[in-house]
Amino acid sequence: MDLRNTDHNGAAVPGHPRPAGWDHDIERLRLAIREMATRDIAPHVGRGELDCVFPDEVRAAMAAVGCFGRTLPVEFGGEGQGLRAFAAQQEELAKVWPTAAVAATWANLSGRLISRYGDAEQREELLPGLVDGTRLGAVAFTEPHGGSDAAGIRTTAIPNGDHWLLDGAKRMIDNAANAAFIVVSARSEQDDVAVRRQGISLFIVHRDDPGFNYQRTYRTLGLRAAGVGWFKLESCRIPQGRMLGESGRGFYQMMDMVEFGRIGVAAICLGMTEASLASATRFLVGRSTFGRLLSENDVILSQVADIRIRLDAARLLTERAAALVDAGIQCQSESAMAKVYASELAVEATAQALHLHGGIGYTDECAVEMHARDAHAFTIGEGTSEVLRMVVGRHEMSKAGTTA
Repeated sequence: MDLRNTDHNGAAVPGHPRPAGWDHDIERLRLAIREMATRDIAPHVGRGELDCVFPDEVRAAMAAVGCFGRTLPVEFGGEGQGLRAFAAQQEELAKVWPTAAVAATWANLSGRLISRYGDAEQREELLPGLVDGTRLGAVAFTEPHGGSDAAGIRTTAIPNGDHWLLDGAKRMIDNAANAAFIVVSARSEQDDVAVRRQGISLFIVHRDDPGFNYQRTYRTLGLRAAGVGWFKLESCRIPQGRMLGESGRGFYQMMDMVEFGRIGVAAICLGMTEASLASATRFLVGRSTFGRLLSENDVILSQVADIRIRLDAARLLTERAAALVDAGIQCQSESAMAKVYASELAVEATAQALHLHGGIGYTDECAVEMHARDAHAFTIGEGTSEVLRMVVGRHEMSKAGTTA
């Protein structure tokens, strides 16, 4: 297949070559992930959703094509690719099963923290298992008293000889049920509270550490097999060598990851919207009511067109932000815009696509029902839409201040 002449679904579009500079490697990756997901993930989605489990077969298939190590260093078995490649992967996974994309998110995100801030021993111990899918990771900032305020954590870390004692609780943690280790934020410098962002450190906590008490896995509206859970740290005893990076810099280390997280979410939302739109148009073709084809109904055509227009706009926002990250350019505002726009579109478009399927769309015979449930998670996770609008607004105000 000539990759220059394909649409976003890989279908041939004669006479419409890709723009100059189109990345053929990313398009090949997109097709490879699409083929794997259709062949190796799709058959297990029904069981995964029903039993709220992430099947071993799915994990193995994803690991075999590099999903868990897409952005991780080659020397530890990763693919060493950038955020544009990761976004393409996430979009294709989400078309088939958004939960699979979430699992890939936390493997890559926890791995990026370890590869960037961990010491040689931490990298050698944890990264190979992340890449091959045998030891998935998670990242835990959110606490029972609040979510978006990452600087307002109450979990503490007190030095105790050659160990740390961690006390606190973390809630609504993606992949908590499946993770072999979790990167946890805690306030390690108790006297440094004048500036809330100071004094927070990151720690690598293993499930078998004394004092790690897993409480439960939530039954969620969507992403039912994502292992969203909560746990307590009750004088959780971990070795001194499990602090990740520099003491007191944990908040800034996590903020260094927000662009990755938000762009990844935006890409997942692109996949859900694309799949829902494709499902709706396939369903409508050939169907009629009152002697008129639904595919020729002006109202329906307008709805379909609106989703496509907004989807392409969301794609451009996401690709711009990913390209900026890959170029080493900070883009908190651009990544926030991509995430807000794509996630809100996913909620609206999946609901509209469900409606276009009629009654059958309300059943689990159609994947659009799953996508409509899953979409709501992404206007909340990785920064709520309200918080990210504040990020964008403050960025605009700061620009005005520099030109006044």
